[in-house]
Amino acid sequence: MLTSDQVLKVVSTVLDQNLILGDLLDAQEKSYIVKNSVVRAVQPGVVLCPENQIGTTVYLLISGEAKVTSHTDGKTLEFGKRVRGDLVGEISMLFLMPRIASVTMTAPGVVLEIPSHVLSSVIDSNPYARDALMRRCMDRVVATALRRVPIFHGLDSQSFQELCDSAILKRYRKGEIVTREGATERSMFVVCRGNVRVFITINGEEVTVDTRNPGDYFGEYSLFTGEPRTASVSAATDLQLVVLEGQAFQAFLDSNVELENLIGREVWQRKQSLTTPRDETVIRQLTVDRMVEIQSLLDGE
Repeated sequence: MLTSDQVLKVVSTVLDQNLILGDLLDAQEKSYIVKNSVVRAVQPGVVLCPENQIGTTVYLLISGEAKVTSHTDGKTLEFGKRVRGDLVGEISMLFLMPRIASVTMTAPGVVLEIPSHVLSSVIDSNPYARDALMRRCMDRVVATALRRVPIFHGLDSQSFQELCDSAILKRYRKGEIVTREGATERSMFVVCRGNVRVFITINGEEVTVDTRNPGDYFGEYSLFTGEPRTASVSAATDLQLVVLEGQAFQAFLDSNVELENLIGREVWQRKQSLTTPRDETVIRQLTVDRMVEIQSLLDGE
């Protein structure tokens, strides 16, 4: 049975090894976190961080293992694990945003529960640590979002890291336009959090043709063809997107031909999904106009 001092020593050692905080805090700051947090045992199946919830607690894994999963279109996607020394829950706490994945224990373990006010008090008094922590967390958000996209599952670790390095994170308010039909920009977008509405405009009327949810992407048609946007996209909710900017992403695709071919096949399928409703709407409008014209002629007789 370990004494309290021995437990604190073990926890401090693990905190030193953490890749997010370990090199950012001094000994006094780490000691403050350890002494004002709670050490507890956790069993397999315990969900430390439920997806889509805003969390106020950050967890440091002292021992054990956890899996990172996300639910999309009724399917559960597992795209990572957390082990001794890893921190979980810090992104939701820092950015006050819903968790983009669940973290569930898969083996018996011990965690350090760090209340948000404890971590906040430390990093708020250390601007360097706070800025560095924010950058590292943003990188993790990007990586987590891209891992949810099936077309990127075949990338090796080096290629995936190159993809993450070329991406940026953007936020939009509900109702804000992300891109407009006819625009000549060539970026591709991945939905990280929230939902988007895809619509076309016919005779001044907006016609919704699709939606995109976390793990979905859009904008690939203009990227591949160089043609203007075939539809407009707006934020159906508060939204967070990973943006793969045209020139950098195209250079990445040029060195990853299999991925380029995979996206290329989907480009034409999605093009058809936009063309069909546009054609049908135009036909309906022409039919209505013709009926009105015929009725006017009959009324004049």
